Parts: sequence; C-alpha cells; structure tokens
Amino acid sequence: NLKELNLLLAAVEEPIIIIVDGLDHINRVLKNSVALSEEKTRIIEYISKIELPKNVSIILGSQPTDEVDVLTENYKFIKVQLPKWDIENTKELMVRFEYEDNQSNEQNLSILLHEKSEGSPLYLTYILKTLCEHHLITKELIESLPKYDFNLKNYYEYLTNKIINNTTSEILSCLDFSVSRKELKEIIPMKHHFNADIKVLSPVISENSSRGGIKLYHDSFRRFNIEKLSSIADINEIYVFIIKWLSNNGFYSNDKS
Repeated sequence: NLKELNLLLAAVEEPIIIIVDGLDHINRVLKNSVALSEEKTRIIEYISKIELPKNVSIILGSQPTDEVDVLTENYKFIKVQLPKWDIENTKELMVRFEYEDNQSNEQNLSILLHEKSEGSPLYLTYILKTLCEHHLITKELIESLPKYDFNLKNYYEYLTNKIINNTTSEILSCLDFSVSRKELKEIIPMKHHFNADIKVLSPVISENSSRGGIKLYHDSFRRFNIEKLSSIADINEIYVFIIKWLSNNGFYSNDKS
C-alpha cells in the first residue's frame, strides 16, 4: 500500500536506508511466471511515487534496463556504476572457498582467476565451484574454461553441453520454489540422468536443506535456459512435469503448490 508506506516513512525520525535489489529481474520473471500478475510487479512505478523525507534514502540494485533508467531520467535518482572486482576481492573469495594462492606456470592462482573472470564476482564464483572437482589446478585448466561474456552465455553453453539431456536444468529454471534432491528426482522424467546432471550443474546450484533444498544460484542461468528452450520447443511441456508431480503429491495440501 503506497499511501500507507508514505505515512510510515513520514513518521520515521532516525536516518534509514531502504535497499531494493534485482529490479532488472521483474519483467523477465513476469514473462515466465504463472504465479505473478502484472499488478504485483509494478514496483518501479511505485518506487517513483514514494515520498522520501530527508532522513530516508533508497538504494536500488539492478543491471542496466530501460525501466530502471526511467528513475534516473525523470525522478532524480542518481546512477552509480559499480566497479569490477580487483585482485584483492578475488583473493578474499578464494579464502571463502578454501583455495590457497599457489603458483601455476610461475603465476599465482589469484592472478589467473582474476584474468579469467574479468572482475565478475558471479563468474569467479562459478569458476571456483567448477575447479573444486579437480585435484590439480593448472593454468591450462583455467584457460580451458569459456571466455567471460556479459550474460555468461558462453559458460552456460559450456555447462549444458556436458549434459546428455538438459531437462534437469530446464525444470529447475521453471520451478518457482526450492525442492529437495528426492523431490527433484521425482519430477524429472529420465531419472537415470539425475546424478550425472546434478554433478555437472553443481556450480550453478545452491543447496540448503533448511531453506527447502535445491535452487539455481543465479537468475541469469534461469533466463538462459528459458530463452533457449522457448526458441526450440514449448516451455509448457516442462511445466507439465511439475504439474504432474504436484498433482501426485496432493496439490491442495502441498505447501509448494
């Protein structure tokens, strides 16, 4: 309720910052979701109508899009371009993944990773998750990975080309909720590919049992799969697998329906 929000903000006395991230995902999610209405995704329009007191600030996170540009062109929002990650950022993420900055071909691993990822935190994360399957990390191994591109299409093509049938990642891309490994295997029609598929897809999957199980790590992989699938087949064929699973598990009583 915009009116109520403006009343609440007017009553705030202390300085606060409101952070809204992922605005560039809204239109993409709306196009492919059966659960969202256009009314529920008019957030950019509502943001433009928020009445901000001097002690309240809004920080928006987004990839460049025409919709977000409206806020900077017409509503006094200021655009700040985030810099690419530097070598120190690369080293910090390596520590989180328990990598040592060893040398390969007389070059530190951090330098090789930074050059390959081209300062992209997301691609660096994928690279580190990809390399954890290897006991020996060499310069040649890192260089064999795809070249960075803006939407990571090169990497996603590289990954999905390793899968005999891409149905597993397509189903994950169409799911609006997390699933356990057991549930995902039940949804997939060709279950004998499941373990091999999950192993290949592990760099782009986030798994947390306390939050429902498996989901995609980043929306860009979902977008890649849906756009590719929509160009060659009927995406509703994938939703049929999900619908059948929900129906077999009690649609009206299942909390994932």
